[in-house]
Amino acid sequence: MLQEISSEYYPMWNLKFRNKILNFLKKENIVSNNFFELEQLHKYISHDMTIDKDFPSGVNEVRNALYDIDWGDIYYNFIFFVYSILEYDFYFMEKPNIRVHCPQRSQPKDFRYWHNDTEQGHPPEELNIWMSLTENKECSFELLNNENNIEEVNSNLNSFLIFKDGSDDVVKHSYCPVVNETRVSIETRINPKEKYVGGYIGTGRMKAEFKPGGHFGYDIKSASEIFNEI
Repeated sequence: MLQEISSEYYPMWNLKFRNKILNFLKKENIVSNNFFELEQLHKYISHDMTIDKDFPSGVNEVRNALYDIDWGDIYYNFIFFVYSILEYDFYFMEKPNIRVHCPQRSQPKDFRYWHNDTEQGHPPEELNIWMSLTENKECSFELLNNENNIEEVNSNLNSFLIFKDGSDDVVKHSYCPVVNETRVSIETRINPKEKYVGGYIGTGRMKAEFKPGGHFGYDIKSASEIFNEI
């Protein structure tokens, strides 16, 4: 399964999430109030904040700071939007993940990190939702299908992807390295309620529990319950 959903027009989700991040960076005095070019973030923050300590995860100090963002209604409204498209109920991550890929001085400039989330303990029923929050010229998101063909998805502000690892369309995913730009993306995962199976725990540092209300896992509410509140 692979769907590309346009967000070029209202409600313009990419820009909503991007602006939220920009406002947070300014509020925390990480960047100045006249900063807007997220693609050049690495030039305006200390080098220590850009270091990928678990290369090539995209997890660094600036990303860790962004984890404290209060998304307000934006995230729930986005989940409701996805629910209206898919037309079935699902559980979803309590908080979305943010990836901030900055140029790495001491790392190879050419690499791929092909993986799927089931290798990291995620339920095989999960679907990925990936969205770029920057417009990058040099790097893209990449999808590998079961025929070993690579599909490049440009980092733009016009759309987002819904895909399932392990399908014919997408076996694994990766991304091109950044050399002169910062690439920021946001991702969440959803699990169809009618297919939900409990007991999965992530292999990462947080040991996420993929169940409603679980530690670093799914929101206590399903998408249909969000629908009834909005």
